[in-house]
Amino acid sequence: MKINKSEFIKILKDNTDSDFKFDLITLDDHLQDLGIDSLGFATLLWELESHFDINDPSYADELNGHSTIGDMVLIYRALGHEISIS
Repeated sequence: MKINKSEFIKILKDNTDSDFKFDLITLDDHLQDLGIDSLGFATLLWELESHFDINDPSYADELNGHSTIGDMVLIYRALGHEISIS
């Protein structure tokens, strides 16, 4: 399953009050630098799990607020899913 850039940006925006220009995200951007706090992070993971129909959230142990967009892309790719940001 795949999420395109606009879908991913909407999920990110829905989980922060930041004024970050999300259309300029890169693989090197850290989630916390995007204004995603711990509650927003948990909600972000839940929304991605729902979208990708992931029933085993154990992968989330590898992610935290210090993770980058690239870290997320790699982990979801390893699960057989894709997040496109280009």
